[in-house]
Amino acid sequence: PGSSISTAPCFFAQHDELWKSNGTLAGTVRVKEIDPFPLPEVRLSSFTESDGLLYFISTGPNGAELWRSNGTSSGTFLVRKLVGPGVSGATTIAGAAVGDIFISAPSANGYQLWRSTGTGAGTTSILPSFMSPIREVAGFQTDIYFGAESALEGDELWTTPLFPAITASGVVDAASFRAALSPGGLASIFGTELSGV
Repeated sequence: PGSSISTAPCFFAQHDELWKSNGTLAGTVRVKEIDPFPLPEVRLSSFTESDGLLYFISTGPNGAELWRSNGTSSGTFLVRKLVGPGVSGATTIAGAAVGDIFISAPSANGYQLWRSTGTGAGTTSILPSFMSPIREVAGFQTDIYFGAESALEGDELWTTPLFPAITASGVVDAASFRAALSPGGLASIFGTELSGV
């Protein structure tokens, strides 16, 4: 199983190892073994590119972690642990905007939205919690939009300002998708204006 980013080379996971390829046998090499210990195995997922760097989630018995890579072994490292062991639910990268990564991660109270600048200190969680995983984060002008389900509002499109910083009080319900629709397919259009809407 694997995935790719929008610029060469292609990155993919083989068990707990990160690999890259330029489409040739000689150019297909292992970048780094993420978990050097034996079973149980760690799984790599949610490959996402932002500003020329690869971000991905490492999930195993010790929880879920955010990693980043520039395609070299020394440039592939743990950014921050997001979820501890024993917490159920998938941790996924929900999108990227303005060079930052946005992550959906489970907690004891539900799913939380995380924002990461690619550093440990710059990776923080945002309240409130949602009942469902956070999906399809997209940027538009100075806001981000995402889909998630809350106990009171149901399945909704939510928005929060990006600047100066995302806060819990800034997360508001942007539109209702309660019927047969569910938020999805949002495109990142940060810095542009919508027309014909």
